[in-house]
Parts: sequence; C-alpha cells; structure tokens
Amino acid sequence: EVFVFENVIGLAKWAETAIFELKGYKITKNIINSENFGIAQSRKRKIFIGSKKRTIEIKNPIIKSVKSVREVFNSIKDNWGFANH
Repeated sequence: EVFVFENVIGLAKWAETAIFELKGYKITKNIINSENFGIAQSRKRKIFIGSKKRTIEIKNPIIKSVKSVREVFNSIKDNWGFANH
C-alpha cells in the first residue's frame, strides 16, 4: 500500500503525517520546486509519500538549464502555422 500527498507549503504541516506513521506507514517528506523539473515557473510544494513496505526516496532531478516559455516557442521551427506565436 502506497500513497502520495502534495500540497502548498503554507497549508500542509509535517505533523499531519504522524497518524500515518501510527498506522504503520514509512513516510518520506520533501519540498520540491517545479522549476527543478523543467517547468517555466517556480512553485514550491510539500510532498509526502507513504509506504507500508519500505521508505521511498524522493530524488530531486538535476536540470542544467530552465527554458522560458518564449525560448520554447522560439525553438519551434514553423510555430505550427501560427504567425507571430
């Protein structure tokens, strides 16, 4: 049995996982930022992963560079036929 819970930093509290630990879940907690996943915005989220069998590691990816939305659109050769987009 496994679950994943995510929420904004201000709303979720780390202590909320205590009830799952009492029920036998091994809990992993981490804060991730969407920009570390190649998304063109910075949005921090709390992530909880619970597992009955083992602790599940949350790995933060290594992104060498983040592209802006403009850079992504400019990299499209024909802009899908849309002028000035």
